[in-house]
Amino acid sequence: MSSKHVKLPNKEQIKAYRLRRRVSQSVSDLRQDMSVAGMFFGGYGRDQALASHQQRMASNVGAAFKHSRKQTLALAENLEAMADQLASQALLLQSIMTYLSQMPGFDAAKFRALMQELDASDGELDGKLGGRAKRGPKKA
Repeated sequence: MSSKHVKLPNKEQIKAYRLRRRVSQSVSDLRQDMSVAGMFFGGYGRDQALASHQQRMASNVGAAFKHSRKQTLALAENLEAMADQLASQALLLQSIMTYLSQMPGFDAAKFRALMQELDASDGELDGKLGGRAKRGPKKA
């Protein structure tokens, strides 16, 4: 028996499938509600079922916008906090550098060499310590 490689769906495909399923279920529910309402209450019942469905959909859209706005505000607050932390660290580093440069026996050339050695420790001279892993082949 040969085994075939099974490709699993990615996150976006799963989200799209779930959305299609929810839309299909919603359409099916609306058709059923309108059919039942039409049998018992005629055109007025169908109109009520449709109005109720539209109200639910509008409520869902409103909730999605509120949720998205909350996420955006939270992200903006996090970015502001990170900017504050970065500014504090920059002040600390500038203070240390100024203090060191005023010390007797400070060798700027040795300091730059140490900096380059630490920068190269991650495999790339990019002006960063650590850095992110690159994706794909290196550009020539």
